[in-house]
Amino acid sequence: MKMIRAIVRPEKVEEVVDSLEKEGFVALTKLNVFGRGKQKGIQIGPTKYDELPKVMLMLVVEDGDVEKVVDTPHIQCGCLTVISVSSCRWR
Repeated sequence: MKMIRAIVRPEKVEEVVDSLEKEGFVALTKLNVFGRGKQKGIQIGPTKYDELPKVMLMLVVEDGDVEKVVDTPHIQCGCLTVISVSSCRWR
C-alpha cells in the first residue's frame, strides 16, 4: 500500500477531489496547512508573505492504484509525494 500526499492551492482543492472521486477514490483526509514552494512566498508591495495557505490531501491506496491517482487530471496542481505504508486498517 502507498500513502499519497498532495499539497495544493486552496482554490484547486475542489477540482482535485472531484477528479479523485470520478476515479473511485472517495476516502481521503484534508488538512489546512501553510507552506511555500520554489517561489519562497510572495511579495505584495512592501509586504512579503513567506508562507502561503495550502491544503494537504492524503489518501492510502493499493500499490496498483498509485499511477491512477497520480495521473488524475488535476492532481498536478502542487507537490505530490508517495510513501510506502506497511499496514493500514479500514473500518
